[in-house]
Amino acid sequence: MNDERSRGTSGVLDSWLSATMDVSFAILGWTILLAPVLSIGNRLLGSPLTDSTLGIVLVVLAVGATYPVMIGTVSLGNLGEFLFLAVGSALVWGSVLLLALATVGGSFAGGEPLPAALLLTVAYLSAYVLLCRFDVRVFQ
Repeated sequence: MNDERSRGTSGVLDSWLSATMDVSFAILGWTILLAPVLSIGNRLLGSPLTDSTLGIVLVVLAVGATYPVMIGTVSLGNLGEFLFLAVGSALVWGSVLLLALATVGGSFAGGEPLPAALLLTVAYLSAYVLLCRFDVRVFQ
């Protein structure tokens, strides 16, 4: 009887730990995806939000965006795939942009948020197209 009780407790604990890890990974994934968007967007608007306010908005959005992952509308796997593809796309497009600028001898001021916003937009769009249109899977 003790074995049955311990197996039941173990199953509940495993389920609870699994759900906690899923929520944690979803919040982390959304935070990584949303932090640059909020930061660059704030800079584009002339920095109307302080860093602490931006942090609070980021946490609220990341926790709120976790809900569709938990109810199954968005899979945690797709979130991870999108995150990986978005970071990879940003690196690729950033390298292409740097090579293009070096080729033509151009430059831009490092403090300007517009080039970063354009790069982030192209990277996220590329990741979306790769994942949703061409069904590119990295982790299968």
